[in-house]
Amino acid sequence: MARAWTKQHLNEWLRKLPFVAFLFFLAKGLLWLIVPLVLVAFQAADG
Repeated sequence: MARAWTKQHLNEWLRKLPFVAFLFFLAKGLLWLIVPLVLVAFQAADG
């Protein structure tokens, strides 16, 4: 299992890291947009 973490493996992972980070921040940003909208929608449906 430890042998899988070769330098090549690490380089491939590091190459994907910016893309993964971008997706993470994109999802986080969408969450900050969606959550208030959902809360407002529920309040509007309630009242």
